Amino acid sequence: MKSYLPTIVTLCFVTTGLFIDQDDFERGFIHNKLKQLLSTLTAQIIEINSKSDVDYSTRGILYYQLGKTEKALADLNQAIKLAPQNDTAYLFRGILYYQLGKTEKALADLSQAIKLAPQNDIAYLFRGTLYYKELGEKEKALADLNQTIKLNPQSDIAYLNRGILYGQLGETEKALTDFGQAIELNPQVTKSLR
Repeated sequence: MKSYLPTIVTLCFVTTGLFIDQDDFERGFIHNKLKQLLSTLTAQIIEINSKSDVDYSTRGILYYQLGKTEKALADLNQAIKLAPQNDTAYLFRGILYYQLGKTEKALADLSQAIKLAPQNDIAYLFRGTLYYKELGEKEKALADLNQTIKLNPQSDIAYLNRGILYGQLGETEKALTDFGQAIELNPQVTKSLR
């Protein structure tokens, strides 16, 4: 069976605007593509009575992207139950918990994703953001954002978030440098500040 996971993860970040800006037409097109993939994957899971953690992760991510929180959580939980080493399921469940305001659960899942996949810059990015926005732990946030940039020097969002954090720490020059780098990587990145 074909794995849709890489396509789904890419589409999730594209439609949430984390990596590139899309106009409404493109968002609608991608949203419809996600619905088609969800339908296909659901049919496959039912047809073969899948016990694949990847199938459940993929469908959980699709549900997440389509705003079906309860279904997303159920599938991500099932993926983790089937394969406790599934770092992608922990990552997206952590992001989902973060968006639901379940800070401690989000922190635990993002930390587990990092433990399972130490090269996962997205997990560091979200955990770092959670540390400074929700927990006020600026030093831990800075360490995670530094690690995000080390793993992915093209992460405009990491530079933006670290710039904000430097500003809060009173390190104006470092903040301005990071803002400049974020804008150089993606001139549209400042739209996320509105």
